[in-house]
Amino acid sequence: MKKLILIVLLTQNYCFSQFKNYTISENKVVCEKMYSDISTLEIIEDYRISSSMTLTKADGLTSFLVGKVAKIPDYITQYLKKRKLKFTANYEAKNALIFASNKSSLPKLIFKRSFYNQVNKIATNAMELTLIPEMVQDEKFLVFKVGKLSFEYSKAKIKTKAPRINLLVEITAYYSKAKDNSTLEKTESKSSAIIIPVDLSVKDQITSNISNKLSDVFIADGISEISVKVTEINPYKLKLEELESFITDNNEDLSGLFSELSKLLK
Repeated sequence: MKKLILIVLLTQNYCFSQFKNYTISENKVVCEKMYSDISTLEIIEDYRISSSMTLTKADGLTSFLVGKVAKIPDYITQYLKKRKLKFTANYEAKNALIFASNKSSLPKLIFKRSFYNQVNKIATNAMELTLIPEMVQDEKFLVFKVGKLSFEYSKAKIKTKAPRINLLVEITAYYSKAKDNSTLEKTESKSSAIIIPVDLSVKDQITSNISNKLSDVFIADGISEISVKVTEINPYKLKLEELESFITDNNEDLSGLFSELSKLLK
């Protein structure tokens, strides 16, 4: 009687994505090592006002799988959770206003991320995003829209066939007022994320398609600080989530299947 041998090997990737930056060059993924990165937020007083609206061969695994193969669904789930982290990344920066914000003095935001190459220690610009302030609803509220975007390197892992990244931009405005001579009272207002799709296989990002994306509204008067958080998500991560969901939903069935297979390996 022939024995059925099932060998499952999850290919390891030793490229730690949080210490790498990715781009596309000549239809290939280029991975730049870094030893640190920095995000900055510049706030400029803007007087402009306008209304707007796999399986691989592996020798010597048979003995390891005997007795452990029933736990493979757990191994796969743990692997997928680590794998998903490589396809996401986030970074943020915060700064204070040096002027009094109101509907005639609006904060224009320039968010930048750069990283220091591990080889030559030179700073490389990874992304720059300009957010333009606009007054809306009869100049009662302030919103931000995408003015300019330069996206050269992704901190989230990309693949040659999956070079697209969704940028989720979250803006938080902080309001401060003196409660008494020794106490400062702060409140905050946070916008839901502006979603900006980018493609690293395209040299110049076209912002005309995303310039109509607006943040949630803020009160223009009395903003003391602003923070911007950017989360990168490779849509490939969604495929991993679907696979993880399948493994979780069918965990008992798969455990039973692998348990029977492990008996054949003995």
